[in-house]
Amino acid sequence: MNDLKWEPFIGKNFEIGISQKKILIVGESHFHNGSEKSIKKINKINFTKIVIKEMAIKKEYWSTKFFQNLHRTLVGSDNFKGENLWDYLAFYNFIQRPMETNKERPRSKDFLIGWNSFFYVIKEIKPDICIFIGTSPSHYFSEFKKERVDFKTIKFKRLDKIGNSYPRYAKILRENNEIEFYFIKHTSSYYSWKKWRAFLEKKIPDQIAEFSMIDESKL
Repeated sequence: MNDLKWEPFIGKNFEIGISQKKILIVGESHFHNGSEKSIKKINKINFTKIVIKEMAIKKEYWSTKFFQNLHRTLVGSDNFKGENLWDYLAFYNFIQRPMETNKERPRSKDFLIGWNSFFYVIKEIKPDICIFIGTSPSHYFSEFKKERVDFKTIKFKRLDKIGNSYPRYAKILRENNEIEFYFIKHTSSYYSWKKWRAFLEKKIPDQIAEFSMIDESKL
C-alpha cells in the first residue's frame, strides 16, 4: 500500500468477518510527543500495527481512553482478551501524517487527502462496514466525491443528535459492492459509550450481538 505512510492493521481473521461482514475501524490521527524516540517510532511504516498491538490488544492504554471506550462500545465491556476482538477487525487512521501533539487538529487539506487514502485502503481490503471514530471526515465527503467517478453514493445523511454530536451514515456502491459508513463521536473524551453502543445496536444489530459474545464477564 504505497500511498499510505502507515500500513493498516488487518486481523488474521478479518476475512471471516463479524456475522459475515468485514469491519474496518477508521481512527483519526497519530501523534508524537516531540521526543526523538517518539518521532522515530511514529515514522515507522508499521506504527499503526504497533499501536493496535500495544494499546488495543495488550490494553496498554497510555493516557487515552480511545480504545477502552471503543471496546465498551462494541463489546459492552472491556473484560476480554484483546485478540478475541481484534483478530476479526481491520484498523487504520484516516489522517496519514503525524500530529505534533495530541492537541493539534488536522487541517481541511488533511481530510481531503484522507479520503483519497481511505479509498485506496478499501480497494485493497474490501470491507463491508466502516466505523469512523470521529465525525470530522464526513464534513469533507461531499466535496471529495465531486472529483471521483469510481463509486456511486447511494445515501449520505446526518442522523439524530446523540449527546452533543450528530452521527452520519453513508452507503456507497463500488465495483458492485455496497459499503456502509457509520460516523460516531470520537471515543477519547466526553463520550458516552452506552449511548453510542445503543446507536450501533440499532444499525448493525447482528454484528453487535456477535461482539457481545466476546464479553468474558458473562461467562
